[in-house]
Order: sequence, then C-alpha cells, then structure tokens
Amino acid sequence: MSKPIRVTALAVAAILLVGAGFCLRGCSRNRDALTKYKEELLYNRYQAGRDQIRRYESNPPYAYVIPQQQRDPVAPVELLRRLAYNGVAVSQLTAAATVDGNSYPAGTWVIPMNQPFAELARQLLEVQVYPDLREYPEGPPDQPYDAAGWTLPIQMGVTVVEAKMPLTAEFKAALKPLGPGAKTVSDDSTEDAATFDSVPGAGFDSSPLAAAIVPPAGKITGSGPAIAFNPWQKRQYVLYRSCPSRSAAAVVSNRIAGTGAPACP
Repeated sequence: MSKPIRVTALAVAAILLVGAGFCLRGCSRNRDALTKYKEELLYNRYQAGRDQIRRYESNPPYAYVIPQQQRDPVAPVELLRRLAYNGVAVSQLTAAATVDGNSYPAGTWVIPMNQPFAELARQLLEVQVYPDLREYPEGPPDQPYDAAGWTLPIQMGVTVVEAKMPLTAEFKAALKPLGPGAKTVSDDSTEDAATFDSVPGAGFDSSPLAAAIVPPAGKITGSGPAIAFNPWQKRQYVLYRSCPSRSAAAVVSNRIAGTGAPACP
C-alpha cells in the first residue's frame, strides 16, 4: 500500500511559482506575437466579420426572433444579455412586423444575422445534434469529453424562432438597434445594477449592448388581501410600499419597469 505524500507549504509555494513563471512567459510571448502581427490579426478579424455578414445576407438563418411573452419573462433577457455582452448585436421591433408568415408585436427582440458575430449567435441558438458515435459497431454510445451540446434556448427554457426567409423591407424598418445611449455602470461597481438578472454587481450593465436589454414592464390588477405569483415569474416583482388606501395588489411594483414607487393617494 502506497504511503500518502506529505506536501509542505514550501513545496506548494514552489509549485505556484513555477506555474506563475509559465504563465508570465506565455503572456509575454502572446504580447510579442500580438505586437508583431497586429495588422495581420486585425485584418483577419475584419475578414471574418465581413464574410459572416455576406453569408447571412443571402443564406438562412436571416435572423433569430425572441418573443417577450415567455414562460419566464426574465429568461430571454438573461440569454440575450450574455450574447450582447460578447458582441452580438440585438435589435427590437418598434411596431408589429411579419417574418416567415408569423406576426410579432412591438417589443419583440431580433438578432439580425448580417453582423460580424453572427456565427457566435448561431452556434449558441441553433439546436445542437450530437453525433451517433459508438465505442464499437452496435456498441454503447461514446461518452463525450465535456460538452455534448450548448443550445442556450433549450437550457434556459426560452422560445427562439429562426427566420428562414429574408427579412422584408418593412420588417427591417421596424427594427431598432439596442445599445446606443443605454445607461451603463462601472465594472468595479459593487451595487446590483440589474436586480432582475442572476448576475450581482455591475454584471452585464457595463456593456451598453447588454444594458439596453431589459424585461417588459408588468402590472398587477385586482383586489384582495393576498397576492399569488407564478413561480416562474417570481423574479419580476418586489414589494416596495404599503398604503392604507391601497389594495394588496397595489403594493407590488414591477422593479424591472424602473418607474419607482408612486405616492400614496
């Protein structure tokens, strides 16, 4: 029976120093390569973006459509904020529009695919089909090394519709790009910039592309001494004020609407 190996603090420190040395040398070499081949790398990135725009101007999918009406209204926001934070451009319909014979109301999110990061959006939104690999003919499935699929709509329970036909001029005219003018916060902010999503602190709100993506405003109507919430919508509302003259339904405000607490009558 082998004896356990005793690792001293000095040995741990030595291992960390060796690892740090490898990292520093690697970073230094990357820096040197980036400096030496800066123009080539930038031009390659430009060509990749240009080619993606050209491809999806004449080939499907022409866009991904994400309705605001979802089982969990915050889930599509979580999904889209992650894509936008990584450079994917997201737009929103300013009026009802039709694509592939389906009509969508104002407020619907759209990811046009004629953009430099279209391939990133497709890889994460398209349904992944894991190949039928076997350990041997007619044998058990070959286990994947790590990720067998990364289809975000399925993982997050979000309805995403692929536009298989070119977008009409009317549809394009109704699109408003999100991001310009959006309020952002500093990366080192300790306050929760977006209380509706699952990321604390500045989160995705340091990016104007992501900060502009917010859930639709909600409302509560009716009267009575209690309020019941659908568990899937529990993140939408927060208790903010109690007024003697208001019903139970009126003491709840949709925090994501950002309108603040109204005064008691």
